[in-house]
Amino acid sequence: MSGRRDAVQELIEVGRRAAQRAVTRGAEGAEVLVSDGAELYVKVRLGEPELVQEASSRALGLRVLHDRRVAVTYTSDLRDGALEAFVDESVELAGLSEPDPLTSCRPRTPTRAPSPTSISSTIARSTPTPRQAIRLAVAGERAARDYSPKITNSDGASFSRNHGSTALVVEGRGRDGFAAGYRGTYQSLTVEPIADDEGGKKRNGYWWTGSRFHDRLEPAEAVGREAARRTIAKLGAQKIATGVMPVVFDPDAGRALLRALFSVISGGAIYRRSSYLVGREGTAIASPLVTIVDDPLLPGAPGSRPFDGEGLPARKNVVVEGGQLVTYLLDTYSARKLGAPPTAAPAAASAARPTSPRRTSSSRPAARPRPRCRASSAAST
Repeated sequence: MSGRRDAVQELIEVGRRAAQRAVTRGAEGAEVLVSDGAELYVKVRLGEPELVQEASSRALGLRVLHDRRVAVTYTSDLRDGALEAFVDESVELAGLSEPDPLTSCRPRTPTRAPSPTSISSTIARSTPTPRQAIRLAVAGERAARDYSPKITNSDGASFSRNHGSTALVVEGRGRDGFAAGYRGTYQSLTVEPIADDEGGKKRNGYWWTGSRFHDRLEPAEAVGREAARRTIAKLGAQKIATGVMPVVFDPDAGRALLRALFSVISGGAIYRRSSYLVGREGTAIASPLVTIVDDPLLPGAPGSRPFDGEGLPARKNVVVEGGQLVTYLLDTYSARKLGAPPTAAPAAASAARPTSPRRTSSSRPAARPRPRCRASSAAST
């Protein structure tokens, strides 16, 4: 465990060196995001490995502020001499950009960010080796192909895992500093069977499981069987007449719906007036049954984090409650543009920061189980 803490601390020190050099070179402030990590991707098809990819990376993103001007730069060369030259060039680049009166470093933070361990205390549990990943993918694909004779082929099965560390350092003349980091892991298994339909048509389906932790993944065989069931369910599909009718979304479609929503309630979309939800705070935008919460403090969730992309303490935001839009998601720049307080929004949508942490959104369980919901919809058509 100490080695993993040392990895985060090492990134913090690299970020601190870069930020302090930027300030000594004349910058008003500097925000540095340093990350390193490793990833594995395995794909099998018809029981045989097709691809095994393993890679690691380390990179640094720097945002320099000087006389209300900003430069955002990146490098993967973290050697001392190369890093110093990179920072010096970044400060010089900031002097060439257009000034913006609303540009500044992060605000003072009266509260402390939650401890990373309170959010993901066991992030670094054991993860599969390439050989184990191949076995999991093979087991998932085999379960799909054995599910029914209607499964006639396969697009394969894949397993991926990522793990790494992130550190954010903020330095500025006469301002609060910030330096913290955390580790993260994520892994997933996907199975994609193929079935033959009438007229020689091929029907593709899939199912997947994903989690920060390997022991929270669904069993590979269960993933394969569900993938096959969903593929077979597409057989014999027919077009229906055009009309107005209820639509029941599969829970897996929720991610795309949330992405669409968050893209139009981000501060950048609002102050640019490029969103159809401008001026809609406090009004109904969905069914009264819908409540959506952006909660980065859920223990072990994929997008959980102790602080946002600006170093502000992460916090829970109720975005939609009872169908009404409660708040936009604002970073400090968009908050200044709109004359509102920042929401510790996960995405730095408008100020061109080095990174944009992922969101952890949740919705409250429906009052009716899925079968009753489907039956009610069918009865109303």
